[in-house]
Amino acid sequence: MSRSEGLSVRTMTILVMLVIALFGWGFAATGYAHSLEAWDADAARTVGNVRVRGGAGGLMMMVHSFFDFCKNSLVQIPSVFQVIRFTFSERIALPISIALVEGLAAASGFKLASVEREMARNSRQRN
Repeated sequence: MSRSEGLSVRTMTILVMLVIALFGWGFAATGYAHSLEAWDADAARTVGNVRVRGGAGGLMMMVHSFFDFCKNSLVQIPSVFQVIRFTFSERIALPISIALVEGLAAASGFKLASVEREMARNSRQRN
């Protein structure tokens, strides 16, 4: 595959697995914050001090919640060992699920790479 064709299957697989791992960390950090640090669950339903309603309010609430999720993921980095300990002791389904999704992404990447090689081989035989 030439460089002009874009990212390789290997690079895309690594990026997808990185995104899965980042979301996994975010879910673990959020679970930790909700359970042990009494993270304000009602704050997700408000933007600032205003309770949101209506269609545009739903979009604002979703964006605000996503930013809260990202902020909490960053805030919990110094507590990485506590978050990991909590997740493996209290929420064992989460790391198992993340591992399964990571494995599925890796297997898909290997399969796509083999299909790509097979297509390249067939292309060379035709030429």
